[in-house]
Amino acid sequence: PNPNPNPNPNPNPDPDPNQVSLLGLGAFASFLIAKNGLLITSATEAAQGNLSAEHTSGGSPAGPSGELPGEASTWTVVIVACVALVVDVVTALLTYSMAKGSLNVRAAFIHNVTDALGSVAVIVAGVLILRYQLYLADVVATFLIAGYALYHGVVITREASRILTLGVPADIHVPALVDALLAVDGLADVHHLHVWELNESQRSFEAHIVVDRQDAVLAEQVKRLAG
Repeated sequence: PNPNPNPNPNPNPDPDPNQVSLLGLGAFASFLIAKNGLLITSATEAAQGNLSAEHTSGGSPAGPSGELPGEASTWTVVIVACVALVVDVVTALLTYSMAKGSLNVRAAFIHNVTDALGSVAVIVAGVLILRYQLYLADVVATFLIAGYALYHGVVITREASRILTLGVPADIHVPALVDALLAVDGLADVHHLHVWELNESQRSFEAHIVVDRQDAVLAEQVKRLAG
């Protein structure tokens, strides 16, 4: 006799690719949150430094030649930001249509949008610094872009965590689903109902359903509600 009655020849099946993908997405979103948290911290320190410098020196006057300190390097940064903006916008447009059906693509899209907004912020801040010496413009732009990225990083992390933990889909209200099922003519009782997400596009429904009669129409109504 076979000493191993287990019919599964592979006791250690390969991990689910969807779960591996979601784990990678969660790691990326965590990195996004940490990176932009550091940006906000750096922007806060820079704002305090600029305020202290302006209070001490009374501003940043131009040099003997009429050129502001760092004006040449600021123009270089603005030009590079314009080139980066074009690349980021094209990449974001390429991923936009696919971002609605995949958390991974959505994360890439948000990353591109954040980079594009960062380029816009650099351009606007650079012009404000060059024309009006508003050195705090760069700090304000950093706060806005980092806050935008932080928000979406938290949203993506929450969605990925819900799928990994087999949570109820965000758009499903279980008591309302039970009421809808009980409203079907011929269905007597519903209990032990569970709904969870398998991935971004697939869901699973399980329940014990007691019916007064068995027919194809009743089964189709239950399937339509459960789907």
